Amino acid sequence: MSGFEIAGVVLGALPLVISAIEHYESSLDRVTVFFKWQDELDKTLRELWIQHSSYEMTLRNILSGIVCDEYLETMMARYDSPLWKDAEVHDELRRKLGAAYNVYDYTIREMAGYMTTLASHLDIDRKKTQSASDLEAILLAYRPAPSPQGHPKFEFRRRVKFTIKRERIRHLLFQVKECNDRLDSFIEKADRLDQTNHCRAPDQRWKPCLGIPLHQIHSHAIRLHQVLSSALTCRAHPTHRVHLLLEHRMASKKRKGARRIGAAKSQEDYARFTLSFKGALTWRIAEIKILEEPMLPTNTGIRFQVLPPPGPMSAPPNLNTQALSDRLEIIQDLCSTFQSSSQPFLGFYLDPVSQDPLSQCVLKGTYPAAQRPICRGHDLVTLEQILFPPQTNSWQPLTEEDRYLLAITLAASFVQLHDTPWISKRWSERDVLFCEEVTRTNTVQCKRIDVRHPFVTKTYDLTTNIPSAPVTLSSNWAGGGCSHEDGLNLLALAKMLLQIRSGGRVEPQGVDMGLGGPNEMTELQTLKRWVLQEKGNLSIAFRGAITHCMKCFADPDTDLKDVAFRQSLIDVIVAPLLDELHYLQGPL
Repeated sequence: MSGFEIAGVVLGALPLVISAIEHYESSLDRVTVFFKWQDELDKTLRELWIQHSSYEMTLRNILSGIVCDEYLETMMARYDSPLWKDAEVHDELRRKLGAAYNVYDYTIREMAGYMTTLASHLDIDRKKTQSASDLEAILLAYRPAPSPQGHPKFEFRRRVKFTIKRERIRHLLFQVKECNDRLDSFIEKADRLDQTNHCRAPDQRWKPCLGIPLHQIHSHAIRLHQVLSSALTCRAHPTHRVHLLLEHRMASKKRKGARRIGAAKSQEDYARFTLSFKGALTWRIAEIKILEEPMLPTNTGIRFQVLPPPGPMSAPPNLNTQALSDRLEIIQDLCSTFQSSSQPFLGFYLDPVSQDPLSQCVLKGTYPAAQRPICRGHDLVTLEQILFPPQTNSWQPLTEEDRYLLAITLAASFVQLHDTPWISKRWSERDVLFCEEVTRTNTVQCKRIDVRHPFVTKTYDLTTNIPSAPVTLSSNWAGGGCSHEDGLNLLALAKMLLQIRSGGRVEPQGVDMGLGGPNEMTELQTLKRWVLQEKGNLSIAFRGAITHCMKCFADPDTDLKDVAFRQSLIDVIVAPLLDELHYLQGPL
């Protein structure tokens, strides 16, 4: 039995020993208590309750960053919970304590020994088994009864005897207190060391990464387009305009350890897409999650599992993907589904394992999706209009955080969605759209651009909407062939990043001699001059991202179909920008 399992046994044994001593005290008359024990029994009970509370708080402190609140309460209430034997919890505890784990293990065993000695002087029943220790045998013989005071109470079927000298009990209580103090010291130092490691140099800290593998995002985006081509076939509307929200999908900054065991996964742990459809009076939002089996852990530490629909359609925890898929209705007409629902936010599942002969994936649903404050305005503006607005506009200027988030989102989205139907072969500032919201206060009209939620748009025409053949990874993600458009798109990305940071348009002024009229080479020279001009205003991450895009444009080996190359763009461009944003936002 590991020290961690013994910790649960000690936690359960303390209240039992206290109840046994209380039962023993209540069976004595006052004269016997005074002459034999004086006030030693009251001191013993008081000290045991103090040590029990201190010990429980110590365990809560060390486990609060490892398991979720529900798991924590279960472990505190049940010494025999399987969580005390869970290997993942044990490994996280070992990681958190580091070099102090062995001493922690020794201290827990030492404390269990003192409690065993104390319990051995109590004449109470024991349920012996082959593998149970003395403390476990006592706990197996008695089950706690509900108590309105919150402390567990135990019922004893016969009179309890307590045979121990006062000096001996004082010594045991002193040793238990020393063990508790030692545990507190270990945990305090472990927390301090964890904070120190968190504040080390950037190359020694956790580095930002995609929460979902890059190749999965790419393939899911293609499947999403295919299934929309089949689902948007409403005869009442010959065309359907769909907006796809751009999301960087980078894992959040790590806070003092990993995600707690048993805690609900955040949205960044799941493959999902958010779409908006412009209706007659309002926007309709669709959240589409990918229905897939759990995956083995990747080197990023992110694992996937089936996320059952919320609300009344929630599936049992052990329901596998196929069973969940069988419960959901196939959506044949997405437009009609929205019209028949009063909810502006609906959730759907994209089933990529379906045997549908046209697209090999179908749309299933629905469930009530969480509301998100996106795409509320009917007027659309482009990134070009935001970066170089007319003099008559009343838009609020972008904040530093806005610029970083916009740059991170655009760069990450370009890498994820390039070579999918959602991004054109030659993209620019005109392809990125935002919603303009107009609010009126008395006679004052205010306009606000939702720069935190950029999107791209795609129109599905019923007359030409013929489902395309399924696209496989072998034909679109295996690499093998550089494209001139790849370099031009990276040059366009460099231009966008520079414009976002500098807050203005990069003008193609001063055409170089011998380069002819405006072209990609003059654009490169203009960007180079602009970077030199803005050198003092560019941060390390922005300058590195822009110059890397320019170098890739000039590199003949640039191939955006190569998954390794795309991943390098995430590591070199997106991750430093996100890391720099976290630094500017301050400690969490």
